[in-house]
Amino acid sequence: DTTYGEAYANLHMVPLSELEHVAEILQLGETDLQLPPQEVTTINKTFWIENTFGEPITVIQLMSHAHLHNESFSIYRRNQNDPSVRELIYLALDWEHPPIHQYDPPLEFGLDEGIELEAVYNNDTDELIHFGFLSTDEMMFLFGIYYTSETVGMDESDRGWPYEFSISAPYPNPFNPSTTIEYSLPEENAVNITVYDLMGNKVRTLIDKDQAAGTWSILWDSKNESGLSVAAGIYFFNIRIDHFYDTKKAVLLK
Repeated sequence: DTTYGEAYANLHMVPLSELEHVAEILQLGETDLQLPPQEVTTINKTFWIENTFGEPITVIQLMSHAHLHNESFSIYRRNQNDPSVRELIYLALDWEHPPIHQYDPPLEFGLDEGIELEAVYNNDTDELIHFGFLSTDEMMFLFGIYYTSETVGMDESDRGWPYEFSISAPYPNPFNPSTTIEYSLPEENAVNITVYDLMGNKVRTLIDKDQAAGTWSILWDSKNESGLSVAAGIYFFNIRIDHFYDTKKAVLLK
């Protein structure tokens, strides 16, 4: 069946002179999931800032992702020097519609702090449930937006296109049904971005043409060359721009 609807994007823009930080995508998760049949299971995993990021971070947005057996998803701030510190900073009680929390002021994490994920699952089936990409499997992911202490300064007189080539990771990732890659060209170049599956089979060519200098984005709606939706799983974006080659991985959920 095909479901039709509307999608909206809110873009917030500021002058270049007011740009202070470049945000990064936060993605934390646990793939070692085993949910015994007819049991309620609680899974915890803590990501220490020093080990995971290597420097202090500032978080401005968080959102959880799980499947239909998830009953609650909690996020806590932890401290390596004081195990009694366990501050609740995020809570989702509806796996289908998890809240997207915007933090103002942002959450600042030092090197001695951590982010703990705690998810409660109710496996009311007679089968052992594992981590997987299908809706009958389970997941435990935390997504968000953060930045480091590095400050970025720009003048309004700077030219309006990039000084060097860059390409971002697909976002969102994992995704369903679409994900976007953004890339910057310092000068006009031939651009080819092609999607391949885990077996190396070509799925779809997203773009194959010359593009002018600037920042561009390309969306993949999880369909192949024939316009048919592909199965859940791991896919690779093969990017070729002039003499530059790169590959990005994305996970399609269903």
